Amino acid sequence: MKHAVIARRVADVLPWHSVALAAVLALAPPAAVAQPAPVSPPRAAAAGPRLLRVFFDCPQFAADRYVAACQGDFFTQTLTFVSWTRDRIDADVHVLGRGIATGGGGIEFTLAFLGRGRLAGRADTLVVTTIPNESEGEVRGKFSEALKVGLFPFLRGTAGASQLKLVAEGGAVPPKADPKALADPWNFWIFSVGAWGNGNGEARVKGTQLNVNASASRITETLRLGVSTDAGYNDQRFAFPGQPTSVNILRNYALDGRVVRALDGHWSLGALTRLSQSDFVNARLVARVAPVLEYNVFPWSQATTQQLTLAAAAGWARFRWIDTTIFDRARETRPFSQLVGAFSNRESWGSNSVRLLYQNLLDDPAKHRLSMNAEVDLRVAKGLSINLWGEYASIRDQINLAKGGATRDQVLVRQRALATNYQYFFGVGVNYTFGSIYNTIVNQRLERFFIASL
Repeated sequence: MKHAVIARRVADVLPWHSVALAAVLALAPPAAVAQPAPVSPPRAAAAGPRLLRVFFDCPQFAADRYVAACQGDFFTQTLTFVSWTRDRIDADVHVLGRGIATGGGGIEFTLAFLGRGRLAGRADTLVVTTIPNESEGEVRGKFSEALKVGLFPFLRGTAGASQLKLVAEGGAVPPKADPKALADPWNFWIFSVGAWGNGNGEARVKGTQLNVNASASRITETLRLGVSTDAGYNDQRFAFPGQPTSVNILRNYALDGRVVRALDGHWSLGALTRLSQSDFVNARLVARVAPVLEYNVFPWSQATTQQLTLAAAAGWARFRWIDTTIFDRARETRPFSQLVGAFSNRESWGSNSVRLLYQNLLDDPAKHRLSMNAEVDLRVAKGLSINLWGEYASIRDQINLAKGGATRDQVLVRQRALATNYQYFFGVGVNYTFGSIYNTIVNQRLERFFIASL
C-alpha cells in the first residue's frame, strides 16, 4: 500500500520532531519512513520475537472527534504491527496523552512514549495539534502518524519490525511555516455561537428550558483577549387539584471579559470583568471588575503536563438586588479580594487536580468564603483504578439573601438560594477490569441498542 513519507506529512503536526526526522532522511540514501503492511490480528504467541505491547492512555475530551481519536478501536484495526493492551502494567510502551485547549478552539496533545519492563528508561515525546474544523478522520489520521513515528524507535527486535516496509520518495522537506507570516483574515480571532432548548410535559407538570451563548477570543503567545456571554431561561409549572397552578421561572445571564498578558515564562498580568443577573441569588445586576496577577511555579511550556498556579485579585463590585436583602440593602458597592491556588498533574499512574479559593469583602473581612475542590484518578494495581472527587465550602458572605425569605414552593424546586454556612459534595468510584490483556478484535454490533424500561 502506497504511503507518503511521514517526515513530510507530519511536518504540520509534529514540528520539532518531524524536522529532525526529515534532516536524518535527507542525509541518508533515498528511503522513507517505516509504514505498516497489512497483517492479520496477532495470534497466540509463538517462538521468536513477539509484537511490541502498547498501552494507549489518552484523555477523553467533550468533542466527539477527540473522544473517538482517543479510543483504541481505530488504532487496533489499522496499526497492527503492535499488540494493544488494556493496562499499562502489561505494556512494553505506555503512550500517555495530555491535552490542553488552544486559542483557536482545538487541542494540543503531548504524547509521551514511556518504556516499561525491558524498555524501562527509554522515552520520547511528540506533539499533535488539532483545529476545530477538522473531521474525525483527519484527527485520527494525525494521531496515527504520530503513533507510527513515536513507536518506531521501540520496534527493533520485535515481530512487528518485520511487518514494516520502506517507501522511497525524493524531494526536500519544506521549512516550517512562521505563524506571524501567515495570511490570516481573522487576525487570530475565534467566534462561537450556540443555543439549545427543551420542553417536557405531563398531566400536571410542564417545563421549558432555553439557553444561548456566544464568545469571541484572540489568543497569541503573549496576549489573550476574550469576551463571552450566556443566558438561560427555565420555566416550570405544577398543577395541584383544587389549587392555582404553581409557576416558577428562573432567568440568568452573564457577560465576561478578560485581557491577559504574559510577562515571562511564569508571570501573567490581566484584568477581568463580569456582569451578571440571576433570579436564584436575588441579583438584578452584579458588576465586578478587578486586575489579576498570576504566577505558575512550573513554566507554561509544561502546561499540558503539570500546573501549579497562584493568583490574586482585588477590585470593586456593584450589586442591585431584586428584593431588599436581610441587611436592608436594595443596592450597594463593595470592594473585594480573591486568592486562588490550583494544581493539576497527569502522570502514568493517573491524574489529580486541586483548587483552593478564598474571597472576602475588604470593607467587612468577616464576610468571606473559603472553598476547596479536588479530583483524583488513581491506578492502584493491574486493572484496578479509584476515582475520588469532592468540594467543600465554608460560606460567610451571603449578603444576597432576600429579606422576605423563600416560599415553600421556591424551596422545594430550588428557586431561591437559602441561608447556609457550608456546602459540600463528594463522590467515589472503583473500577476493576480483568481478562485477556489483548483482545484487539473490534465488534460493535448492537452496542447502542438497549431494552426499553419503564
